[in-house]
Amino acid sequence: MNKQIDEMLHHGIIKESNRDCASPVIMCKKKGGQLCFCCDYRLPNNVSLPRLEDVDSLGILSTFDIMNGYWHGSRNSSSSAFVTPEGVNQWTRMTFGKASAPASFQHLLPQVLNGLNYQIVFNSVC
Repeated sequence: MNKQIDEMLHHGIIKESNRDCASPVIMCKKKGGQLCFCCDYRLPNNVSLPRLEDVDSLGILSTFDIMNGYWHGSRNSSSSAFVTPEGVNQWTRMTFGKASAPASFQHLLPQVLNGLNYQIVFNSVC
């Protein structure tokens, strides 16, 4: 966790914060065994996202693991503060776990897929 925090601070993805209220961090294991840095934003989100409808008309299904994709969208929100044993930080980029992040990220995908015939269904599972 500390190595990832140091790297994110170095690259400007997060910054130190003085927020009194911050969400906890958990480390989740991805399929390949790598550890994924996850902030538990259940309390500040306190909003449920709509469930995905069944997609049954697709002829071809493709999936993409866009590594750290959220970090490509800038966002500076004090509500993104998180706490670790090393202190309190907050994100300078969009991060998964926030209720607004999936909609913001999905809004960017058509720009990436410009010129292709596609239907986007976004699902993020750590």
